[in-house]
Amino acid sequence: MNRIRIDRQPEVSRRKPTLLSILSGKGGVGKTVIAYNLAERTSALGLSTLLIDVDVTCGNLHILANVGTDVGLFEYLQGEKTLAESVITVSPKLSLLSSRGDMFELDEALSMKLITKLRNEAIAYDVIILDHPSGRSKATPILAYGSDLNLLTVIPELTSISDAYGLFRHLMAHDASLDCQLLINRAQDMEEADFLKKRFIAMCEQFASHTITCAGVLLEDKAIRRSVAAQRAASQINSQSKVVQSLTRLVRRLFSLPTEPKVRRATFPEQRINETVATADIRE
Repeated sequence: MNRIRIDRQPEVSRRKPTLLSILSGKGGVGKTVIAYNLAERTSALGLSTLLIDVDVTCGNLHILANVGTDVGLFEYLQGEKTLAESVITVSPKLSLLSSRGDMFELDEALSMKLITKLRNEAIAYDVIILDHPSGRSKATPILAYGSDLNLLTVIPELTSISDAYGLFRHLMAHDASLDCQLLINRAQDMEEADFLKKRFIAMCEQFASHTITCAGVLLEDKAIRRSVAAQRAASQINSQSKVVQSLTRLVRRLFSLPTEPKVRRATFPEQRINETVATADIRE
């Protein structure tokens, strides 16, 4: 099997942008919704972010963002438009390069071209998030190997676990140095998420001879469904929702951003408050 070699950190752009790919073994696991809300969080935390829809046949990030666009990925790859002319501004620090459902094939050559152009021309951005098509497209290996980090999305369903494992094994067979981490979505609680994580890691170690770490857990949250219906980011529906807090922590961890300062509790002389440190710190 041929190994694909891509310089993830070329000299022309050694420090930025950071390329992050969102992948899944099958459809219906919430990958695109995660990509959009993750991009919203990175931009909200001060990182200039470019979100790219590389699902060229069924891309719908522009629908989630509730924006219209006349140009996008196709025109950029063909050289008809510059990157600045191809993107649309979603918010002050978030831009979208849409596929708009363009009926063209993003093959190996175009995927390599996209990675190269981004490394050289997108240096104004801190983060580039690539929303992949589901499963094993021709573009997936190239875009994954060209990314600095890959998040493999999985939900607590047998078919999702099986297909995600198949994709992970496929990617590792080409290049075991790939940074690929698990992202558990729509778990009912941390107990279910922990069971899935242990099961998936054990399966990878036993049958694929590779290990995988878990980047984080996103619990089932009604704010997501409401945000999709409203074509808005989850933070605009409920900024204190579980999923928004989890995504914020994930972004801070992935990009080594400082955590928010803890709010000091008010003290009252007439009453002693029990401030015993919690014995269990659940981290996603």
